[in-house]
Amino acid sequence: MRLLRLGRVVRVVRIVRVVRLFRALRTLVYSLLGTLKSLFWSFLLLTLIMYIFGILFTDVVLNYLMEHEGDYDELQLYFGSLYSSVVTLFRSIANGLTWAQAADSLEVTGIFWVQVFHLYVAFCSFALLNVMTGVFCNSAIKAAERDHDTVVQNIVQTRKDFQKLARQLFERIDTHRMGHLTITEFEKHFDDQAVRAFFDFLQIGAIDAWTLFVGLDMDGDHTVTEEEFTERCMQLHGPARSADLFALKLGTAKLARQLQQIRETQQSMQVFQMQQFPATANRSSRFTV
Repeated sequence: MRLLRLGRVVRVVRIVRVVRLFRALRTLVYSLLGTLKSLFWSFLLLTLIMYIFGILFTDVVLNYLMEHEGDYDELQLYFGSLYSSVVTLFRSIANGLTWAQAADSLEVTGIFWVQVFHLYVAFCSFALLNVMTGVFCNSAIKAAERDHDTVVQNIVQTRKDFQKLARQLFERIDTHRMGHLTITEFEKHFDDQAVRAFFDFLQIGAIDAWTLFVGLDMDGDHTVTEEEFTERCMQLHGPARSADLFALKLGTAKLARQLQQIRETQQSMQVFQMQQFPATANRSSRFTV
């Protein structure tokens, strides 16, 4: 029976690993599919640039070969036709050949065209290809962010990491290991630079220890348990969100309505008192004046 249970545990572990593997594979596939549009336009731009430079080099080489007789096998091999010129230009920036050989073959046509070839290689290597790589990375990141399962998984993982950090901070403050914090113990460690740095890292700011302690005390019993500390730290984490501001707005409006009702009730009671007990109401009004 023990061996059977052990086999089941190993099988469950394998299933978890496979699920994680497929999640990573799914992210890669979504990222790859998200870059197809950018990939198409990037290849189109690269093809256009190679076509323009290919026409230029092919025209120069063919004119040179028509005016000069001799053995120019390398020149004809690299730039003898438009197709060979475009292939040479592509291989020069894709490590398909040593582009110095193609540049040296152009030396017979003039040093100017060698420098033009150098300019093409520098532009494609330092500018065009880097921009294409940046566009691909940006498209892949956006595609991965649009995947609902990946977004949910990242949020859950971030929440777990934050809870772990909050528990570590609670354990650092709870030196007596009582499982709860009092205002005295909290104030004692609040001025500690390590604790303040931890709160700053969690993006939880407070003017003084009392204000922060009141915010952490959810049930108002003047003690903060580990669960309260972790949950309230997650709620107080970061700047105010639109939902927090909207909740504050609703609370303020509700409080204003309650104050208005109290005021109306007080006025009604004063009117009732004046009607039922006019003499007492006159004395109260003179005393108030």
